[in-house]
Amino acid sequence: MSLLQFKKDKGMLIQHMQINLKHLIISCFLFTLVPSVAQITDYYLAKSELVENYEFMVALTEENVIGAYKLVDISYKILAENLEIEMQNAFIPFLSAYKEVNGKVKDIDLSKLKEKLGEDFELYIINKEGVIIHTTFLKDQDLDFSKVAPDFNKKLQKIREKGGYQGDRITSTIKTGEVRKFGYWGTSDKQYILEIGISSSKFDSSLKEIDLSKITKSFEEFNPDLKSVTVFNGDGKIFNNPDFNPSKEQIINVKKVFVTGEKFQIMRYPKSERIIYTKVDIKDEASASHGDKVIELVFDTTSFDEKLNEIVMEQVLVTTIFTLVGGVVSLFLHKVLKF
Repeated sequence: MSLLQFKKDKGMLIQHMQINLKHLIISCFLFTLVPSVAQITDYYLAKSELVENYEFMVALTEENVIGAYKLVDISYKILAENLEIEMQNAFIPFLSAYKEVNGKVKDIDLSKLKEKLGEDFELYIINKEGVIIHTTFLKDQDLDFSKVAPDFNKKLQKIREKGGYQGDRITSTIKTGEVRKFGYWGTSDKQYILEIGISSSKFDSSLKEIDLSKITKSFEEFNPDLKSVTVFNGDGKIFNNPDFNPSKEQIINVKKVFVTGEKFQIMRYPKSERIIYTKVDIKDEASASHGDKVIELVFDTTSFDEKLNEIVMEQVLVTTIFTLVGGVVSLFLHKVLKF
C-alpha cells in the first residue's frame, strides 16, 4: 500500500468517526431535549388542571353560600309576612294615642302602650331629621338614622311624606343586634314616623333552624379550604352581631363592593389566604329596608400551594434525571469513539 493511499484511508476513517460522533451528540441531545419538553408540557397540563379544579371549587362554594343566604332571606320574609296582621293591629292603639296628644309626642305614655301590647313589642317615634325622640327601647333613644344609616333614613322620610303603613323585613337593631320584625307608619300630618318592633321571641325557634352561621359550617366541611364566611351589611357591620369590630380594610372593601356591585378579591401570600368579597342582591321593594349584603369568603391556599409545589418539584426532578443521564451517555460514547 502506498503512502498516498494510507493517508487517504486514514482521512476517510477520521471523517467517518467525526460524522458518527456528531450523530451521537445529536442523538444524546435529542434524548435529553425531547423528554424535557414532554415534562414541561406535562407540568403545564397538570398545573392547568389543578388551577381549574381549585377555581371550580371556589366558584361552587361562593355560589352555594350566596344561595344559602338567599334561602335564609326568603325564610325571614315568610316569617315577617306571618306577623304583618299582628303588626298592623298593634298600630291601632299607637295611632289613637298620637291623635289624643295633638302632636305633642312626648306626652304619649309609650310604657302604658307596651303593657297593653305585650313585652314582645317596642315602640319608637322618629322625627323629620331621622332621630328617635321617644321610645320604650332606651338603648335606641336619640339614635340618629341620618348619621348611622343615611340611605335608610331617606326611605324613612319618604314613608313620613307619603303617610300610612309600611312593613319591613326581619332585621337586627343597630346598637344591640337583637333580631326584630319592624313596621312603620307615617302620621297623617307628615310630622313623624311611628315605629313598632316585634322581638324575636315570637319566632326564635324558627330562626334557630335557619341560622346562616350554622348553615355555612356545612360549606366548610364541603370545602376544607374555606376558612370563614362573614355576611356584612352595606356599612361593614355584621347582621345580629354588633360586637364584631371589622378592620378598616374590611369596611373599605365592603362599602366598595356594596356600592359598585362588583366582586373583589385579595391574595395574601404570606398568610396563604385568598379573600373574596361579593354582593348579594335581594329584590324586595315591599320592605322599608333592603336585604342586600356583602359576603366575605376567606380561603386557605396552603393545600393548593403545596400541590403546585409538588408538581414543580416532580417535574424538576424528572427533567434533571434525564439531563444527567443524557450527559453521562454523551461523555461515555465520546470516550468510546475517541478510544
